[in-house]
Amino acid sequence: VYKWNDKVRAAAANALVGAYKALVKAGAANLAGISLAHAKELFEVLVKPLSDQLGKEDSLAASDAMLDAFREVLVVHDGQGMKLAGIR
Repeated sequence: VYKWNDKVRAAAANALVGAYKALVKAGAANLAGISLAHAKELFEVLVKPLSDQLGKEDSLAASDAMLDAFREVLVVHDGQGMKLAGIR
């Protein structure tokens, strides 16, 4: 478990969501050579560590933020027509 303050862990989870949303938005608009394939790559890199950390988390506030982050990432991912295993 990351030993910093639980507020720092919660803020980190929220920051990951913001970065993911920005990448998906840029990918959907094909800005600066970014595609939804890049968002898929970040999704694949992001989900496993977030899931692993959630299982180890001992702070309710940080766990809540991680669950919210997980939900938001899944909603954005699905909202762009991407399946969990790939792009439709």
